[in-house]
Amino acid sequence: MLWDESHLWGLLLRHTLTSWKLPLTIIDSQDIQQGILTRESPSLLIVPGGWARLKSLRLGKSGRDAIRRYIAAGGHYLGFCGGAGLGLRTEGEHHYLGLCSWGKKPYAQRVPNFSGHLYTRVTLPATPGECTLKLPAWWPAQFAATPDANVHVLARYGRPARDFWAADINIGQCCAADLKEWEKIYGIKLDPAPLRDEACMISGKYDQGTYILSYVHLETPSSPQANGLLAHFLKEKVPGLVMDSTISPAWDIARLETRWLDRDLLQLQECLDEIITLARNSFLMSWRLPWLLGWRRGIPGSQINFLYAMTREAQHAFPTPKAQEFWNEHGAGCIALASHFKTEVCAYLLHERLILAKNLPSSPAASSSPKLEQQRRELFGKFPGYGGIYGEILVILDRLLWLLVSGPNA
Repeated sequence: MLWDESHLWGLLLRHTLTSWKLPLTIIDSQDIQQGILTRESPSLLIVPGGWARLKSLRLGKSGRDAIRRYIAAGGHYLGFCGGAGLGLRTEGEHHYLGLCSWGKKPYAQRVPNFSGHLYTRVTLPATPGECTLKLPAWWPAQFAATPDANVHVLARYGRPARDFWAADINIGQCCAADLKEWEKIYGIKLDPAPLRDEACMISGKYDQGTYILSYVHLETPSSPQANGLLAHFLKEKVPGLVMDSTISPAWDIARLETRWLDRDLLQLQECLDEIITLARNSFLMSWRLPWLLGWRRGIPGSQINFLYAMTREAQHAFPTPKAQEFWNEHGAGCIALASHFKTEVCAYLLHERLILAKNLPSSPAASSSPKLEQQRRELFGKFPGYGGIYGEILVILDRLLWLLVSGPNA
């Protein structure tokens, strides 16, 4: 599994694969650049979600070339969401793997910011006929299809399930008349109708190898039909694989056992707890799933979700010597950043609550207040991507987790 630029999504995939006790090695871009795919010849390379552009930058040309050589020689590639985007054709200045001729739809042509389960029509090459499975998508991009007989559509979106959201609206429980009003207020498309029959999972051959690119997250905990489909692909690609279970257990990040009793990590958790509590009390965030926050449109909930999940997983791990050494060096600085971050984010969220009360909702790209937008960029960086104080904390946590989880069966 490729770790780089996956954050929450890498932890999500790791949770599922380790719960199934699979022979898993977590690697990074440097490992790939140094030839690990040639030396070890893994049965399958899995790339979790995240920003495809940032993954590609971390890999660099030598890393992308190494992945292509691995697949061309008979390897297999499975990418979810950002990992799926990484497998697509190069778009302008963004260099991807180019495993197939398909690309990504421009943002203006997508149904933006949708999440949750959809009833999805699935057709597998080795299975006769078509079946309908309830599969989850978490803020995916969308494929831009081109005529190509070598690209096979494995799944197409159907109707949304009851837990389907567009932005912060539960579309699965929203009547059509109200949806039109919400679209007027937000100024964006919320109706999921354009998604119907659109491809969300594709496959094909790349020389002697194969790829599966999926904008649905088959690794989602407690999503049995998605988990079963992932297990099917794993058994298909990994010779001799035996699995005792094909359901990913619930991932309750707040209730994970604390195995690393570290004062700085506890302080970091307390900072994030305070932010989440204020946001919940201000009706800006809520716990949508045991691992996933929900948030009002324009509120930077995903960033807080990332930091909280990463902190809790670090506390849940047994500290390795390298992780302990790294944290001894960087922990105090991280806490200083987090304390300042907590103060500023709490103030920012209260100002956003005031803006919402004035019916001036912000968007994921920017605050509706120019003054708050400057503060938001200092805290979280420019959308898309990340930066600011959040980015500094994220980089430290990401390195800490890498030192805790990397290597075989970590």
